[in-house]
Amino acid sequence: MNGENGHTLLQAASVSALRLHQEKQKLQLLNDLVAGSDWNLTERELNILEKKDSVLEKLLLLFPGFYGEFLAFHFLIGYEAQ
Repeated sequence: MNGENGHTLLQAASVSALRLHQEKQKLQLLNDLVAGSDWNLTERELNILEKKDSVLEKLLLLFPGFYGEFLAFHFLIGYEAQ
């Protein structure tokens, strides 16, 4: 596989992995609602999740490959530490 195709596949895999992670987090929020979690709290958490995921996805698209994953990982770690 040449460099450009491999690069494109790596980018697609990174974005797909991020989207899968996003969907799992959204499913957890839905399960929390079913279990009786507060609607307003869940809505706030969903809004925060969507903003964070938007930034992560943009990082991966703007900086494909290892560097984009590196930035996204450190953004995610820093964000979750707050």
